[in-house]
Amino acid sequence: MELNILQREFDRMQMFHGNKNLNAIYGCGKEQNPKLALVFLCPNINNIATRKTWKGVRAHHLGTKPLWNILSQCDMFDKNLNEQIKCRKPSEWDNLFCQDVYNSVKENDMWITSISKCSNANSKLPDNKTLRLYRDLLLEELYKVNPDKVVVFGNEAATILLRKDIKVSQSRKQEFGLVAKNRRFKTYVTQCVGAGKVCDSIEDLNYIKNIDLT
Repeated sequence: MELNILQREFDRMQMFHGNKNLNAIYGCGKEQNPKLALVFLCPNINNIATRKTWKGVRAHHLGTKPLWNILSQCDMFDKNLNEQIKCRKPSEWDNLFCQDVYNSVKENDMWITSISKCSNANSKLPDNKTLRLYRDLLLEELYKVNPDKVVVFGNEAATILLRKDIKVSQSRKQEFGLVAKNRRFKTYVTQCVGAGKVCDSIEDLNYIKNIDLT
């Protein structure tokens, strides 16, 4: 399934499972064969791109700071941009700045996405049945993008995506197999952004990105 078709489906699902006055948020980054796909479970409550008036890129973690700081410390995101992010209020993230942020994501060979693409006015996530539907679409997305490795952030996201009870603290640096159609993706788990374990996430990402170099 092409990415633009997936995006239309996410927009349709937003009408049923999210707030009709908000935008769905899409995966974004390097669209073909990135080294890493970073997978979250985002409620999108603080994402500036959820506004219906938003005309820029509709991507995850816009208007927020924690992820970009982690990636910058792993040399996976432009350090100058990260310094600008530290000083910017969410209202100061304009279309051009958001495009610069995701240009750096592309340049660093990444795709950033979430299991759920719907947005609500609070931090409530869709129910389990709906999350399973989003998981199926995420597998279509990953098959199309075809990352070398997948990194899943947080216990809940990992449990949903891998369909087994995952405790990140016991599973760090362990390889899992995620199958989309006939393709197996090497998959790893790390701490949820904002979980207060930034050092663990930095250590894990540095390990994962360098696995094939050892």
